[in-house]
Amino acid sequence: MKHKFSFTLALLLATGIFSQACGSETDVSETLGTSADSATVSAETDYLDSLGAKDFKGATYTIRAQNSTGASAIFNMHCGEINGEVVNDAQFNRDKAVEQRYNVEIEYIISDDATNGQSLVNSMLAGDSIGNLIVDALSEGTGRISILFNNNMLANLLDVPYLQPEKEWWSQLMYENLTINDKLYFTSGDLAPFSYIGPACIYMNLELAGNYGIDENELFAMVYDGTWTMDKLYSMTKDADNDLNNDGKLDCINDFFGIVNENNTLTSTLLLATCGVKLSEYNEETGMLEVNLGTPDVFDKIDRLSQLFKTIDNQGDNTNLFDKNFKLDKSIFALHYVESTIRRLRDMESDYVIYPMPKYDETQDTYVSFINPWVAAFIAIPMVQDDLEMTGFITEVLEYMSVENVRPAIYDVTLKGKALNNEDCKAMLDLIFSTTYLDFNANYKFGGVLDAVNQAIFFGQPFASAYASLETKLNADLEEFMLNFE
Repeated sequence: MKHKFSFTLALLLATGIFSQACGSETDVSETLGTSADSATVSAETDYLDSLGAKDFKGATYTIRAQNSTGASAIFNMHCGEINGEVVNDAQFNRDKAVEQRYNVEIEYIISDDATNGQSLVNSMLAGDSIGNLIVDALSEGTGRISILFNNNMLANLLDVPYLQPEKEWWSQLMYENLTINDKLYFTSGDLAPFSYIGPACIYMNLELAGNYGIDENELFAMVYDGTWTMDKLYSMTKDADNDLNNDGKLDCINDFFGIVNENNTLTSTLLLATCGVKLSEYNEETGMLEVNLGTPDVFDKIDRLSQLFKTIDNQGDNTNLFDKNFKLDKSIFALHYVESTIRRLRDMESDYVIYPMPKYDETQDTYVSFINPWVAAFIAIPMVQDDLEMTGFITEVLEYMSVENVRPAIYDVTLKGKALNNEDCKAMLDLIFSTTYLDFNANYKFGGVLDAVNQAIFFGQPFASAYASLETKLNADLEEFMLNFE
């Protein structure tokens, strides 16, 4: 089967049909057959035609993007020419098609470490444009997009002509979680290729899994039927830790683990979100963003997570968990992000497969794939624009075309050369990409509450009393944050 994540699949996911179609690999293949591909081509043509003909008379559309600084095969911009790299070439061809159809020039400006958010704010205060679009990280409130947002320098995406962030080709969960008072200031989508590497996931070493009696196909079946849970993961890993060098302690370089994971606040945050906990929610009745983590249900989930996951001695560097452990066949599972398929595991000799993060239990409605706010996967439009109509139009067209023209290339790079390159793993990635999650608390960590979650899960500190002591600061932070939406 020729694999393609089509708009047809996106619609199936949105309507819930996917959950019925994924009862087996055969069902997935049938759902993604040639008829879906044909419908997709027609849908793309019809939608672009519905936007109308435009001639922007050679105007320049500028994307200011944070790009890869490492040995990554995925970039937020192409190199300016065809170079044989599938992602680069897909982006280049997309841009050329848009340029020719709408008589516009697309250019890129790299936002590097020397480009700080405050300098961009100062330029806009002086009335200067910094570009039509920004693709960057949120970085837990410290990134360039976050700084522009904090200074009221971003346009409300819901007011931008032609832009439709509520449509299925944009991130629906971002739209739902980041919209307050009919205002949405940043989102995510296929126009930012880094959005493919930001979601959390679970990796499994195939050979080691077999040695421990774990069948990857049975695990795929659990995912399909909704029974892949935290307790199932724990049952596969709880007895596997082994002090190989007999020094009386466990560390990721010298010993063996059932599962390896980082123990920072980002990891404890993704674990809590994975369990279906809303880290923050907008209350339409009160008009306030609320954080409701002081409930018995949350207390129980934090307590259970503290039993399931442990603090692992990384010997001073989190990269050791992968470079000197999972990659070297010293753990069955690893918890991280999709980016590791490219940045950390490309040269791993042993075969591995990928799964979504498990549910807390089988009653949870859906899997949740927390997206790393430190990844440059977010899209915003600066307030200062020379032609907001052109900005909205070209942004919408680029995002729409990226789903069909760039995503297949991402799959090719992400899955290339490993046991990942099978229909089940492609379905796992479809599921991961369709269940991405982020909310404002995950990025801004109001009141320090998520740091308290981290201390509870990985370091045995009581959460209930810590939460109570932080509520005053939490509420003050929320009130200040809501000033951005008045």
